[in-house]
Amino acid sequence: MPLPARRAPLRTVLCGCVVLCAAAAGCQPLPGTGSPPPQPDVTVGVLLPLTGPDPAAGEELSNGAELAAGIVDDDSAIRVPLGPGTGLPRLGGARIRLAVRDATETPTSGTLAAEILAGRQHPAALVVAGPADSVTAVAVTADRRRIPLVDATTSDGALLEAGRDWYFRTAPSDRILGESVFALFADRGVRGQPVGSIALVQPADARGSSIADTVGDLAEESGTAIAARPRYASTPAGLRSAGRAAAQAKPGAIVLVATTAAEASALVTAVRGVSAGVPVAGLGPGFATAAAGSAALPGILTVASWSPDFAARNPLAKAVAAEYARRYGAPMTERAASAFTAVWTVAAAIDAAGSARPQDVRSALLAADQPATALVMPWLGIRFSTGGQNSAAAAVVQQRTGPDTHVVFPPELATAPLHWTGAPAGARG
Repeated sequence: MPLPARRAPLRTVLCGCVVLCAAAAGCQPLPGTGSPPPQPDVTVGVLLPLTGPDPAAGEELSNGAELAAGIVDDDSAIRVPLGPGTGLPRLGGARIRLAVRDATETPTSGTLAAEILAGRQHPAALVVAGPADSVTAVAVTADRRRIPLVDATTSDGALLEAGRDWYFRTAPSDRILGESVFALFADRGVRGQPVGSIALVQPADARGSSIADTVGDLAEESGTAIAARPRYASTPAGLRSAGRAAAQAKPGAIVLVATTAAEASALVTAVRGVSAGVPVAGLGPGFATAAAGSAALPGILTVASWSPDFAARNPLAKAVAAEYARRYGAPMTERAASAFTAVWTVAAAIDAAGSARPQDVRSALLAADQPATALVMPWLGIRFSTGGQNSAAAAVVQQRTGPDTHVVFPPELATAPLHWTGAPAGARG
């Protein structure tokens, strides 16, 4: 897709005492070169939950964002677009300066941080990660301030339905995540293991309701019956009751929605206490957290927008993950990869626009058409559709059998065989 026409910022650039470009005419290349003159650093605001109940998450997100900016700013050997060379070429080598703020753990903190960034540092764009309600509050501020906002991690469908003009999300939506599970179910049907019905377990309150409603919609669209839909109170008795009710319905598969790792573990224990022979898929933050940790649940199918397995097989992702490990002394995680991708997407849009003006960056985001080969994620690319969702985002299905978690679907990315009803005999969780 052709890049949007470059709009040069109105500024005066001096070389010694000679005016090289007039403010009214816009900046021109230096005489005798084909490159634009150097321009000031470009500020990108980054709003992350650096404190709160899970400070490790904030650190991973911050590291991923910092790595993306560092690869763009320095002359990197990593072949990610904008890696080779220094800074943003269409802005004369201008560097990305991240203004990282501790925010989004609560809606109030996210709003305050976004207002301070907008009022004092005039960023070209904002990147955000955190709970959906806090991201929503930041999105309201970004729309009012007319600053592009790129959401790195949420999946809630409601964020796409608010009609905001300045909101973009690189991460897969609830629907995209759920579609990966139903694509696996359809694949099993082709292989002689049809899933005619599911049991859907979800919290009794509003937590996880967007995910559960999306699963219900996907079941209806695919002609899959819902044999049971128990809702649980987040108590030991409530979790046990809901898990048992799902297994006792004898569905073809069970889909569990959990917002905490403790809930995920309790639900799986309850299900397995009644039936060990039914496939179980877990969705929601609870299963994402469990799948990322050492206490991952054996045999359970979980979805992810990035995985170490994929990175090991993709040269670009492998190089970025290796650089992350070298800089931070820890393996790259899904959260770090998500923040990396969001910041890189913003940098690519600023460079494509040839401008740090928010309205120009927004236009470049709307026109973005990044191919899969440019990404560290197992996606088809980055293309923003109605509501700001990256319609080319995707997910892989993982399963833990033994000490490691491996990609088992889609087949072209699988690194281990799928054990349809759970861990194979003798596997240790």
